[in-house]
Amino acid sequence: MIEKNREDVRDAFFYNHLMTITNIESVERTAREIMERKLEGMQQIGPTTMLITKEGLDPALKIVYKLMKDEGLFDDLFAQLDQDELDFEIEYVSPMAQAQKYTGIQELQQLIEIAGILGGQLGYPVTDRLDGDFTLSLVADYLNVHAGVLRDMKVVKEERAAREQQQMQAAQVQQAGEFMNNAAPMVKAVSGATDNGMPALDMGGGMGGINPGV
Repeated sequence: MIEKNREDVRDAFFYNHLMTITNIESVERTAREIMERKLEGMQQIGPTTMLITKEGLDPALKIVYKLMKDEGLFDDLFAQLDQDELDFEIEYVSPMAQAQKYTGIQELQQLIEIAGILGGQLGYPVTDRLDGDFTLSLVADYLNVHAGVLRDMKVVKEERAAREQQQMQAAQVQQAGEFMNNAAPMVKAVSGATDNGMPALDMGGGMGGINPGV
């Protein structure tokens, strides 16, 4: 009876899953296989973990914050920020939480792949509905990348605008060069005809007017 109760408690707290995740490196496997096995095990208990955090830990932490605020423990911080309230989000950094974030990255990858496939089947691009900059920021958040890795969007937008302006100027120069190259044979032909005493076209205006040679 005692052993059965012990097993019931272990099952209720996902003991076997957690031990599998913890001891997975004891068996000889590749690093990629170890990561996939860990993610698989964490994702199995992910829904329960999310339920605990959303309905248990999050409210508890908010209550603790309110109690600390009422005791005046944040007065110095509020004075430095020149505000009376903190707008914050609770973020968990445990391996379990990281596994859940990794699941979000996989979902993003699937979305991008499906968008590419749909674009090919429908005959028009649908990936232009995706916000690449926001997606990159979201992935960086999922991976807990340091904030300094991604550059400030204001600077990036300014550089993009300058690069687009340079590309437009280069295209205009190229078009002007192509026009001159195409016009050169015509100018040469007209000049040669005039030198031979043949009438030349009136390039100054008129519809097909002829300027008789002298």
